[in-house]
Amino acid sequence: MTSLKSTLFIILLATPLVQAQEYLWPLKTNPGLAASFCEFRPRHFHGGVDMKTWGVRSLPCLAIADGVVSRIKVQAAGYGKALYLTLPSGETAVYAHLDHFVSPVAEKVRAIQEATGNFEVDLFWEGDSAIPYKRGDIVAYSGVTGTVHPHLHFEIRDASQGPMNPLTHGIYAADHIAPIPVALAIQPLDGASTVENDFQPRLYTRLLKNPKGVYELGDPVGASGRIGISVDAYDQADNALNEMAVYEIQLDVGGETYWTTKYEGFDFTETRCIEIERDYRIMRRGKGSYHRLYRAPGNRLRMLSGDGVIDAGLADAYPIPIMITLADACGNFTKISLTIVSDAVEDTSRGISGTPMITGNGWSNRSRGEVGIDWFDNYLRFAGQPGVKSFKVSGAIEQALPAISVAGGAAAVLPLPRDLHGILQIEALSSAGRRVEDRTLRLDYAGRELPSMIASDDSLLLIEIPSESLYDDVWLTVEKEEGYEIPGQIESVYRVDPRDQPISRPVKVKIKRAAGSPKEKGWGVFYLYPGRGWTFLGAAESNGYIVGEANTWDRFGLLRDDDSPKVSLSLPKGTVTSDHSPEFAAVVKDSLSGITSSGIVLKLDGRRVPVEYDQPRARAYYRPLKPLQSGSHTYEFVVTDRIGNTTRREVKFTIN
Repeated sequence: MTSLKSTLFIILLATPLVQAQEYLWPLKTNPGLAASFCEFRPRHFHGGVDMKTWGVRSLPCLAIADGVVSRIKVQAAGYGKALYLTLPSGETAVYAHLDHFVSPVAEKVRAIQEATGNFEVDLFWEGDSAIPYKRGDIVAYSGVTGTVHPHLHFEIRDASQGPMNPLTHGIYAADHIAPIPVALAIQPLDGASTVENDFQPRLYTRLLKNPKGVYELGDPVGASGRIGISVDAYDQADNALNEMAVYEIQLDVGGETYWTTKYEGFDFTETRCIEIERDYRIMRRGKGSYHRLYRAPGNRLRMLSGDGVIDAGLADAYPIPIMITLADACGNFTKISLTIVSDAVEDTSRGISGTPMITGNGWSNRSRGEVGIDWFDNYLRFAGQPGVKSFKVSGAIEQALPAISVAGGAAAVLPLPRDLHGILQIEALSSAGRRVEDRTLRLDYAGRELPSMIASDDSLLLIEIPSESLYDDVWLTVEKEEGYEIPGQIESVYRVDPRDQPISRPVKVKIKRAAGSPKEKGWGVFYLYPGRGWTFLGAAESNGYIVGEANTWDRFGLLRDDDSPKVSLSLPKGTVTSDHSPEFAAVVKDSLSGITSSGIVLKLDGRRVPVEYDQPRARAYYRPLKPLQSGSHTYEFVVTDRIGNTTRREVKFTIN
């Protein structure tokens, strides 16, 4: 551990205020950033920076240094059209979402696409086959392939193809704006710890800047036991005031460094860990994207150092002074100061600020009269109405839990033992021992290191959890949801909690149709994406079950998709044209399971040709490489959605 003074000095040394411009800016335009390195993306870190094209497509993309094109990847989604330029240093510059390549790359790619009939290709070149470019040469043109808004996604990768922060590896973007803090979260890390006399996180969104420029909470925060701090913050740069991720975060406790997050680089095998590097629990509840300043179970990211756990009142004696430093890649920094005191000591001189993460009677509570239940790491928090003095737990565990008074009612904690399987009966009792509220809950334990199988009460739902699919042990509950069923369209909907605990690797969700159901095609496993509707997970069959793969817990159901894709062609049947290179285009849409590039086939005069699928805009098109001869021709569009419904359109046309 180092002192606060020496640590800040190290930050300033490690983060240059004026960075050498080793590489060219890769766009022929005024520099501007739309997104920075390691920003949150669903289930992965942002692997580069997004550079503004100011709403324009087809801006020249320049070779940042001498290099050779070692790889070209073309796909409908993801990076769209991408070019990989290997530099003499062994590093690789990646240009993504391109509109088109330049000669001779464009000709090589098109020839392979025509020969295979596939638009999506992944081509590797080395030695004499690699195409060289000089610093400043145009290698491609920016576009919008695989994405929604025009921009250039740009990466620099090391010799092992691990992404590195371009802003600290040769790319300079002017930045004179310090990071801006939005909020803090302070949370107990086990069932024996509290923040402001509660067993849940508390969020502080009102940060005030003092005359010295340091942000403060105002009054001290009461806590006891093992606690962790998370911060929600963003950065901005010159020429672009959109919000981006910060570069470095440091936590100092009592003048010693407890934690450092430094977004310098990562390995693609680590990228899923973003859901434990950020606070997934708070994020799933729609309350912001917080960087954890402590090491969550299963987090082995190399960009992090330290443990970050504060032992309030134990190893760290009250009062506990805390300083958080936010820095960007150009050395601008901001500080946040707060103090932790004991929440077991009544102190009328301080106010209690912030808001609890859980309001009301528990996040998973569904109706009045039920005990609220929320999952935390290795413990459950029970919530009851005002006047509740204790909670009685019976069944798989027999325990009496004294309640504490919290905002809105009462709460207690139940530590969860390993290998717990069974029914819990939970009763909230008044001071007279009268039952006020109750809840029945079945829990099944799933360990991180061993495979597990969880089933619903009716056995129509199975969840197969391979080993190493979880970051930490988890206790799951499966409940059948009512009110979603639509005969012939939706059946067997289940809710799996805890919805706010991330999954490291996909788990298999298997659902069987109820006995006596009519035999029908088109059934698949879907996930109810909050605010967006049902999302297709899979339709494979295994031992009478329909199988999908899930990356998160929530509501899963069997849905039937028997609607064929909608296809609207641009070249009508019976067309007569003098254009020998007509464009064959179609708008392709599907209402439920969706379409991928592999589900679109275009045949011209019986030969499969590489149709380009612009997935964000639901458009497929092809223009012949060579002019067509005069006479009659036929083209056929075949579109199949992910559950197997197919639409065919055949058009005969004549060229004069």
